[in-house]
Amino acid sequence: MIAKAELWAQQLLEIEDVDSNVYESMILKIEQDKISIRQPVDKNNVPIGLVSGAEVIVVCYPEGKDKYYYQSQLIQDGTRYYISQPEQGVLHKVQRRNYFRVPAVIDFWYEPLGSDDRFDRVTSDLSGGGIAFYSHPSESIAVGDRISGALMIEQREIKFRADVVTIRPVYNEFSRSCYSLSFVGMRESQRDLIIGYCLKRQVEIRKKIGDSK
Repeated sequence: MIAKAELWAQQLLEIEDVDSNVYESMILKIEQDKISIRQPVDKNNVPIGLVSGAEVIVVCYPEGKDKYYYQSQLIQDGTRYYISQPEQGVLHKVQRRNYFRVPAVIDFWYEPLGSDDRFDRVTSDLSGGGIAFYSHPSESIAVGDRISGALMIEQREIKFRADVVTIRPVYNEFSRSCYSLSFVGMRESQRDLIIGYCLKRQVEIRKKIGDSK
């Protein structure tokens, strides 16, 4: 994590909503309790359409290539747009080797390498480093096997290869096992799509928890 002093006027930002839409913006002025930004627009120059106060993720690259983020709110006051300051004054670095997992039900398919058999499954959780899913103990893969497949995230097919890391029995009425897979050789651009989705799921979960209190 880094201090909020690393944010500066004319710094480029990405604003991501909970529906995985990405908008480009720029810091205009840093004030004591908020940050004034240019109206966020998408790649087609279409302005953002969120209601004032919506939860967003602010993404920036203050050191060039490393990616930092924090959760914020987008405030609209007439024609002006603001985001809140980072909580406790820090940005969080997306760690390439220490990925956080979020519960997520996502369709995916896989094929054991060297086989023409295809299996359609759904994830139980997801991270930038891999996935987990529940299935019968008789699944046609074992620890150490390598598979190829694809995740369907927000109408995008993200192809991957993965190793089967663990298979853990779950003792309940369904008699299923939990299969954990670790991505191998994944391009960072593909991994960034998964990480972005995980960040948005985190916002959704926290919002739901807050609404239930």
